[in-house]
Amino acid sequence: MLSGLIHRDIVDDVINECGKREKRSRLLPAHVVVYYVLALNLFFGEAYEEVMRQLVNGLRFLGNWRYDWTVPSTSALSQARARLGEAPLKLLFERIAVPMARAGTRGAWFRGLRVMAIDGVVFDVPDTAANDEEFGRGGNDQGKGPFPQVRLVAVAECGTHAVVDAVLGPVATGEQTLAGQLITPAHCRHARPGRSQFLQLSGLATGLRDRSGAAVAGLGEAAAAGPGRPA
Repeated sequence: MLSGLIHRDIVDDVINECGKREKRSRLLPAHVVVYYVLALNLFFGEAYEEVMRQLVNGLRFLGNWRYDWTVPSTSALSQARARLGEAPLKLLFERIAVPMARAGTRGAWFRGLRVMAIDGVVFDVPDTAANDEEFGRGGNDQGKGPFPQVRLVAVAECGTHAVVDAVLGPVATGEQTLAGQLITPAHCRHARPGRSQFLQLSGLATGLRDRSGAAVAGLGEAAAAGPGRPA
């Protein structure tokens, strides 16, 4: 399923552009590690080796994998992820996270403007010293939380629910601060020059409209616009 949605050519391109192509033959080549990290999100809660087993079984079923290949240890999988780093995955997201609505997609357009939503969520990450230092912990007057936490703010297309951009930050960073990074004209990768997007800002509306510039159209501007055709 993953290779059908995300073609190998795209994965190879981002690996090469980030300089992460392996110099010698490995049990876990870089492109396999990319698909493995993506599979970790599909099989959330499963052990590392079990996720790799699920991934390899699917490739074997398609005839794209050797039957004598053995699943590496957890340590080897962790080392492979460390070698790959975050850069190829970040670039891959930027390449494939695009609006998907067509002209007739219900809920995707308002008077020729693409309807987007922006919102945030907080989630736990592994309890490591590095995560604690980078992201911090939430808490209350009774003390800090049990795990470090990351705040995520994302932009999604309302008609398809496709996430097209996102930014991560420490849990102590407010949603408005992160959202402000997303909706600047320089950061809006999918906004066409001279053409506004219409954002449903949810609870983040206060203080964002004035900073959004040409990338975002306010409700009044959108309502005043004449009938238009989708971009």
